[in-house]
Amino acid sequence: MTTPAWGEVISLNTDNWLTLPDTPVPYYVHAKNGMYLHRRNANGRGLVRTYKTPAKLQPVSHDKGIFEFDGVPLPASIYAQAVSFFRRIFNTHGTEAEVVITQNIETKAYRLYVPTQRVSHGGVYSIYDPSTISQGYLVVGTIHSHCDFSAFHSSTDEGDARDMDGVHLTVGKVNDDEPEVAAMVALHGLFFDYADISILADTTDLTAASAPDWWDRYVILGTVTDADRQRLAPYADDETWERFMGRYRRPQPVFQKPPVFHPKQNTAPTWNKPTPMRDWGWDDDGGLWWDPEAQAFVVPDFGLRALPAPKGLEPDPYWETDLGKDYVNDIFDTGLFTEEDLTLAIDCYPESGTKAFWERMFLEKYWAAAEWLTTQGVDLA
Repeated sequence: MTTPAWGEVISLNTDNWLTLPDTPVPYYVHAKNGMYLHRRNANGRGLVRTYKTPAKLQPVSHDKGIFEFDGVPLPASIYAQAVSFFRRIFNTHGTEAEVVITQNIETKAYRLYVPTQRVSHGGVYSIYDPSTISQGYLVVGTIHSHCDFSAFHSSTDEGDARDMDGVHLTVGKVNDDEPEVAAMVALHGLFFDYADISILADTTDLTAASAPDWWDRYVILGTVTDADRQRLAPYADDETWERFMGRYRRPQPVFQKPPVFHPKQNTAPTWNKPTPMRDWGWDDDGGLWWDPEAQAFVVPDFGLRALPAPKGLEPDPYWETDLGKDYVNDIFDTGLFTEEDLTLAIDCYPESGTKAFWERMFLEKYWAAAEWLTTQGVDLA
């Protein structure tokens, strides 16, 4: 191992720190549990925990991450094929549609792959066998339509993209002479938006190509049941099939507000029995919740439930349109919003279109954090 220069940063990649270079020149060691300063004096050497940022390190210009696209933009023929397909499906069935972008590993040429897809006017669920992707090609993104809606990345779109790195284009108002396009690149669960679409795709010539009619055979309009699984997707595991059916839900933890322990108490306070969430409201002092049915103050269970939508109203993947762009951006910017929260918001529409819903959700997270801190011996009183 080479001798580090003054102030240099090296990584600790072994469980024995004594394998680090022994030199009188101070240098930094980046370990799993933080940054340390290596020092040698007349008595020996050691690692000292430091919270000072080494001078040689430079900041990343964006706290959440940064991305530079240096790939080949989608050619006009590929984009035109997708739009041709979306227009035909919308004009025939009034629904969305989707294609998968694949790219040759060596030549960098693109092809579109049409997955089996359940479609509606407000969404599309797709499934495919990865082994059917042409040899030598990789899946590098998706393009899907928003029918006659504007082009934007809905919460459902972002939820899908979290599990799929690559370029993701949403085409809206597909019958316009120049359809709207929203473009982003997904990387490790983060999204990088591109206002300049030309960086990712050439959208200037919609006459460059058209979609073959046989693509339409992969679009499913009728009801799909579990009895169709063997016919449609015998290759799919349970989770993949549940996602295709729109039923996949990760278990939602139910948290309770932790009791506050007072110094004079010899035993933990007793809990009021949690009751199902109804029309809760804070009391005047901002303390417990008032249950109007029981006419009493109680401790609620803060587990949000996927409430059934009113009769005739299906869960709406576009819940964020009711809240306003700034409010939705604030929710995503917290860093506390998870894929499970996204699923819950869709299932709970129209409740998720209200600020009260999000206040309850973040209170749940607050009490969960408080409960964990209490178990760690942190006094929150």
